[in-house]
Amino acid sequence: STHCISSAASDVYKRQEYTYRVDIYSKRDYIALLRRVKQALKAAGFYGLVIDPEVYEQDMGFYHVPIEAKYYEQTEV
Repeated sequence: STHCISSAASDVYKRQEYTYRVDIYSKRDYIALLRRVKQALKAAGFYGLVIDPEVYEQDMGFYHVPIEAKYYEQTEV
């Protein structure tokens, strides 16, 4: 999921902050996958990563790790 917050950065450009939610599901140890996801998000320009505690989904047999990440996009007004 995502939501957007707009702010005026200057007279020419407008900055919009987007918040995304990323969910990791894994049947095995998810730590290596989590590290790769964090690296990929940061390399793509995301910041402010918040990693919530993992939950074991017994019905499905998966570990679930929710992540929130923010992204700024600058556009011309």
